[in-house]
Amino acid sequence: MDDGKSVGFMLGLLVGALVGASVAVLLAPQSGEETREILREKAVEARRRAKEFADDFRDDAEEWMEKGKKYIEETKTHFKKPVAEENEVPAPSEA
Repeated sequence: MDDGKSVGFMLGLLVGALVGASVAVLLAPQSGEETREILREKAVEARRRAKEFADDFRDDAEEWMEKGKKYIEETKTHFKKPVAEENEVPAPSEA
């Protein structure tokens, strides 16, 4: 799966879960105080999950950046070598 698609899917899943949980809590037969307490708990849980997601994403992004930098350096080295060889001046031939 493409990394961009997987991030979008996870974000959509998280938002969908939050909306679903909120609707279920609001439609449940309980007192207002109980509903507010449940919403508070759900908000704390959602914040914790969002922070974990952001931390994981940041760690992945840092890893991707390092891999990208390494790839760029390897590619530069790969292309510099043939150019350097091409620019070498041949030694004069002895007759």
